[in-house]
Amino acid sequence: MNRERLLAASACAVPGLLAGIHLTGLLFFLNPHLPFHPWPVIRTSAYYGVLGALAACALLLAVSWRRPERASRLLPWSMAAVFGAASVLDLTHAVGYERFLPPGIHDRLIKAGLWLALASLITAYTAFLHTYRRKRAYGPRSRFGIAGLAVLTVYSVFERREAFNPPPPETPRAAAIDSAPPPNLLILGLDGASLDAILPLSEQGLLPFFSETMRAGSYGRAESIEPAVRLPLWTTVVTGKYPYRHGVVAEQTSEAPSLPGERFHLTPGAIAFGIWGDRGASDGGPAIQASAPALWRIAAGFGLDSVVLDFGVGLTDSSPARAAALGSAMVDERLARLGDGPPSALYTAALRDLETQSQLLTTLGSRSQEGSRLVVFALMDGLADVSRLYYDSYEAVQFDGDQAQVRLDRARWLSAYYAFLDGLVAEAWEELPRPRMLAVVSAYGFERSGPIRRLLGRWSEATPIPGGGFQTPDGLLLLRGQGIKEDFLLTGLGIQDVAPTLLYALNLPVARDIDGRVMTESFELATLARRPIAFVPSYETRAGGTSRP
Repeated sequence: MNRERLLAASACAVPGLLAGIHLTGLLFFLNPHLPFHPWPVIRTSAYYGVLGALAACALLLAVSWRRPERASRLLPWSMAAVFGAASVLDLTHAVGYERFLPPGIHDRLIKAGLWLALASLITAYTAFLHTYRRKRAYGPRSRFGIAGLAVLTVYSVFERREAFNPPPPETPRAAAIDSAPPPNLLILGLDGASLDAILPLSEQGLLPFFSETMRAGSYGRAESIEPAVRLPLWTTVVTGKYPYRHGVVAEQTSEAPSLPGERFHLTPGAIAFGIWGDRGASDGGPAIQASAPALWRIAAGFGLDSVVLDFGVGLTDSSPARAAALGSAMVDERLARLGDGPPSALYTAALRDLETQSQLLTTLGSRSQEGSRLVVFALMDGLADVSRLYYDSYEAVQFDGDQAQVRLDRARWLSAYYAFLDGLVAEAWEELPRPRMLAVVSAYGFERSGPIRRLLGRWSEATPIPGGGFQTPDGLLLLRGQGIKEDFLLTGLGIQDVAPTLLYALNLPVARDIDGRVMTESFELATLARRPIAFVPSYETRAGGTSRP
């Protein structure tokens, strides 16, 4: 009897062991930076294989302890379930992280998932034949066939991963800048801004500056990418590259328990991996540094005066004490735009954006007399917090005609915050020295969420943008100033197109190794005729570096 129970325990442990090994394969697919050598793979497989075996034993022994023969009968079905679950995870992550994984490894992950799906079907069909025919005993061919399939699935996954070789880096060349002086460029990032809110509010006369900007320039929706993770999206905006190219694929990393000194950048979703599979996120903010230079670093390499305010790390001290530092009269006047008795969430977000604008105005004022060309990027992140609370109600009132008082109040607060930002952007534009250009950009927007969307948004362990999930809501781009076409609606625009478009606006060459394109349709024909697009192979020389002109 003890021998039978030992065999039953072994039969219960095998599916969990296989699940841990296939999880290891997925982890190495999602983290191409990890060393793919025999010893790290064996250690990680052993770590998650033991965890999986213990979990499987606890689950299957509960139904087979009194009747050990059940474990043997359940083994083929359990293995088929493991292959099927691994296939679903591989294919789901290949689709969800399409822009976060290099194309080569992305394609190999899809092939591994398809092979696992085939193995699951073959194993399940074999188990069905033996169960359907009155529990016919498994013969040597069936046993060796299922065991061989298990070995082949493991081999196929790791062989597909081992076949990936990252392409060699390109060697940058020297570039020349156009002799015509570029305009002073102000790039204002409004975190979470959406044309679905700006257009109706502009028609209602609540956003006079944004209305004027759209009439005097070009504007359009900027298609975002999935999954909806804030920092990788913004890094794509300022580099023109997808996350797998610039390297920022998560807000934070987590420690790999089986590989001391290594960290997971991406982790599997939908299986609560963050609870049991790693050792938590890194402390002190994002641990991933972009390997691609942002556009202001490129501009600085050409001798332009570049300043960045609050990119990547949000301001955390939002207490009313900030008002004293900004000047009580100025704060009172600007906060009055929010209406009477704004909720604390609006007040907190407004103080953050007021400080960013205060720093921006100081920067513009101190450099207005220096004569050098200026590139300033400022990120105002208060709108994302406000939209997270009130955007659902805004859409319900604006598009569904919902007249519930609580929704009317929340829609009014969101409208008031957009009007507040409209005034802040107008003041910054007035301070920008001529010749000048303004770019208002958002990496993502907001959509009305619902129970299905909230459920789908849980597939990723990364911090999602509310209303995002599988499909990230569109961001936006508003352009105005020297050489920009007036009253023009941009189409076919993606967030990866922002950086190359602004590089062209600054008379700078565009790198060929970026994913975006110059939105030439946003520029006047005279500008395009006078200044063709110039290209260089790359601006990358090292992590975060920029090749000099």
